[in-house]
Amino acid sequence: MVDFLSSPADGGAPGVSTRVYYWGDLSEPPTNWRSIKTKEEGRMISGGSHYGQACIALSNHLLANPAPLVFAARILELGAGVGLLSLVAARICQDRDATGRTEGKRIVATDVDEKVLEMLQENIALNSLDHLVEAKSLDWELASDPAPGQDALHTWRDAVSNGGNCAELIIGADIVYDPSLAGHLAATLRWLLHRKDGSNTPEALIAGTVRSEDTWAFFLEECRSRQLVVEAVPLQTLPDHSGLVGAEGWEGEGEVRLVRIVAA
Repeated sequence: MVDFLSSPADGGAPGVSTRVYYWGDLSEPPTNWRSIKTKEEGRMISGGSHYGQACIALSNHLLANPAPLVFAARILELGAGVGLLSLVAARICQDRDATGRTEGKRIVATDVDEKVLEMLQENIALNSLDHLVEAKSLDWELASDPAPGQDALHTWRDAVSNGGNCAELIIGADIVYDPSLAGHLAATLRWLLHRKDGSNTPEALIAGTVRSEDTWAFFLEECRSRQLVVEAVPLQTLPDHSGLVGAEGWEGEGEVRLVRIVAA
C-alpha cells in the first residue's frame, strides 16, 4: 500500500500544500503507479476538517470494486471538500475506459463553502479532469425546506443535469460527524434517491469514521424516517497493499463503516 508524498506548493499561498496520492502495483516502477494531486489548505474539507480514514477507505473500496462507478453515467459526491474522492473516482473511470474518453460520464463534486469550492476547481484542473469532473455548490439545508428550498433544488438539478436526473450514484465520505447536519444530509439523500419518472433506481454509498455511535445511529435513523433503506456493506481493499492510504497519525480515529442507501 503506497502512502502519499507531500510538499509545499511552489509559489502558492501560505498554508497551502500540494499532496500526491499514489496507488498501484508495488512490483511496478513508481512511474507506473496511478496518482492524484490535491492542493490543500490546512487539510481542508467541508467544515474545516481533513481527509480522514473514511475518504481513504471508500477510495480503496471503489478501486477494489469499480462496478458502481462503471455503470453510473452520472455520479455526484456530497461534501467533496477539495475533491480527493471524486478525483480518484474519475481516474478509475478513465482506467476502465480503453479509449480514455469516458464518453457520457459525468462526476459532480459538491460542497457549500465557496473557498473550498475554489480549491476543488483548482484540483480538478490540476489533474486535467475538467472534461469529467465539475464543482458545484449544494446546500443540504435546502432539502429540509418544504417550499423555497425545493424550488431551489429543482432549479439546481435542471442546471446540473439539463433537466434530467442528476445522478445514478451518490458518494460521500467523512460527512457524518455533526448531529445538527444529520437531518439535512438525510433529506438531501432522499431528494436525490427518490425518483418518480420510472428511471433506474439510484444508490448512495456513504462511508463514515464512527467517532460517536450516537451520531452515526442518529444519521441512519434520519435516513430510515425518510423512507430510505440502509444496508451495511463490507469494505473491500485491493490485494497486496496496492491501494491508497492516509497520512501517519490519521489512522485509529475510529471504525470506518460503509452503508448503501436506496429509496424504499
